[in-house]
Order: sequence, then C-alpha cells, then structure tokens
Amino acid sequence: MYHVIGFFILILLVFSVFYDKLKNDQPLLFFIIFGLFVFASIRYNIGTDYPTYYDCFNNIKAFSFSPDYSTGYIHYEPLFRYIVAILKNVFISPIFYFSLFAFISLAFVWSGIKQLSDNYILSTFIFYTIFYINYLFNGINQGVTMCVFLFSLKYIIDNNFKAILIISLTTTLFHTTGILILFAYFLSKIKLNKYVYISIILISILLAKFNIGEIIFNKLITFLPGSIQMLVTSSYLERHAGGLSITSILQRIIVVFPLLFYSSRLSTDKRFNVLFPIYCWSLVFYFLFGFVGLFITRINMFFRMSEIILIPILYEKLSNKYSKIIALLMIAIWGFTMLSWFYFKEAYYPFKTIFEAGAWIN
Repeated sequence: MYHVIGFFILILLVFSVFYDKLKNDQPLLFFIIFGLFVFASIRYNIGTDYPTYYDCFNNIKAFSFSPDYSTGYIHYEPLFRYIVAILKNVFISPIFYFSLFAFISLAFVWSGIKQLSDNYILSTFIFYTIFYINYLFNGINQGVTMCVFLFSLKYIIDNNFKAILIISLTTTLFHTTGILILFAYFLSKIKLNKYVYISIILISILLAKFNIGEIIFNKLITFLPGSIQMLVTSSYLERHAGGLSITSILQRIIVVFPLLFYSSRLSTDKRFNVLFPIYCWSLVFYFLFGFVGLFITRINMFFRMSEIILIPILYEKLSNKYSKIIALLMIAIWGFTMLSWFYFKEAYYPFKTIFEAGAWIN
C-alpha cells in the first residue's frame, strides 16, 4: 500500500518532466493531499504511538467550567489537550481526532507547498516518503508542529518577525518543538560562504567522532538548577540514549552537498538564500549533539522539512530533461528505500483500516 501511493506520485512526476504545466497544477496538488488525508484517516492501530494517542483521545475529559476541572494527560502540551477536551463535548470517538489532526497537518502542508514550491508534485513525493508516515502516523502533535513549520517558512523568507513570533509561541503550546520555528528565523540570518559551510560541517562530523558535543552539552547543563538538570538528564539522555549512524549521516550529506555544489547558481533565489542557512546549521547541531537520541529526532526531522522546498528549487535548475530523469531516479530510490523500512515493523505492516476493525462504528 505504501509503495502504491508512492508510485502513483512518481508517475505524475515523470509525466511532469514532459508536460511542464503538470508540476504546478493546483487541483492536482489538492487531489494528492486529499488522498493522503483519507489514507491517514482510515488507518487503524498503525504507527508506534497509535495506542498511546487512542488512549488519550478516548479518555481525556470533556471540557467544563468546573473550578476543579482537569483534562488529565498533563504530559501533553496544553493547547493540544484543550482542543481535544473542548471537542469531546461534541465528538466522542477517538477516530475523529486522528482524522482531525491529519486534516490540520495536511492543510498546512498544502498551503506551504502551494506558496513556496517550484514543483508541487516533487515536494509532495518528498513529504510522503520521508515525513508523512513517520510523523502523521506517530507523534501527532509534533507532526502538526512540523507541518506548521513548513507553512511558516514563507514568513521567515519575508522576514516577518511578528508573524514568526506568534506562530512559534502558539505552536509551542501545542508541542514544545514549536520554539524551533523562532530558532529557525534566527538561523536564517547566519549566512556564510559555501566553503565555510563545508568546513563547519566537516569539523562538526569530526567533533562528533570524538564526542565533543557530549562534553559541551554536559558542561552547559551544569549551569542549570539541579531539578532541571535531573529532568534534562532523564528525559534526553537516559531514556533516549543514542548516537549517529552512518546511514543517517549519509542521508543528510547526500542532500546537503548537491545544494552546496550548486549554491552559486541557486543564490539568485531568495528562498534558497534564507532556507539554506537553516538547513546547514541544523545539520551542524545534528552532528554535534547526535548522541542525544531525542534531540536527534527533534532537530534532524524538524528542520529537514525544508527539503520539501529546497530540493525542488535545485531540481528546477537542472538544464535538461535527461538530467531531471536521473535526478528523479535518485530521489525515487531514496524515497522508496525509506518506505521499505515500514514493512519490517509490526506497527506499520500489514496496513489495517477502521473498516476492517469496525472502529468507525464507535
């Protein structure tokens, strides 16, 4: 099922090489995004976090004005909890909330791609194969925040600080990674020569090899109050211990170095000039602090959403159809390899629907 959808989008991509108008066809973009919404809405018990969210959606208390009212599930951010709690007065079924948050996420993706992408179909293919299942099927509130980040890139490019501040603070109440939107705004201002970027990235890999990032991290947290130190240690180190893998490093380098190589040609594009520093600096942080498993997830995947815009910018600069076909082949191999991972995980395969489970009746 996962590859069927991917192949459908890929076929449209190949056709768009020869029929240029197809790549930015708005009704087609809407059709694909709507299809992804339906696909996300009908799944049942798919994704590692599905049972946790099902329990939350099923048991969170409906909102009331009682002075002793509590939604429960206080480990979730308040805006996420209260949206569910308020709607629980009308919609009881947990299935509704999986569909609702898929709709919200994909509405932001649709808007972000439509406003910024040079190739709607390519952007959708990258989103689907790399981000869609990992986040819309898993960390739902984080997935929504990542999609808001894609939408907010327009305001970062336009240097609209007020809009970014409002978006970031609001989404932080929905998921704590929302603060990274504001962080991205400031990262976009640190623009360097491509050779400096290459040097910094290579140095960060070298420092990661010798665990320098871990040493710096441990030094920094000593300046925090004791209770916060314990929280950071237990939340980010003990329960989420991890490290960089060759696969994860290669995957990022495969994207960043073509962008660096063509950066002179791409520098005439305002979008590239703003988004590329964000991408490079996030890569440096990823390498330096890759020993922190949870931090990897937050930094790596959140800022990688900019690939949805950056890769099509590069793709559209390719000079002829043959170059584009080769590029699509490489992107397809990358995307389908990522999708193949889900077939080896019980939480994702076989794909089950609400109709098979009878869950839609409840």
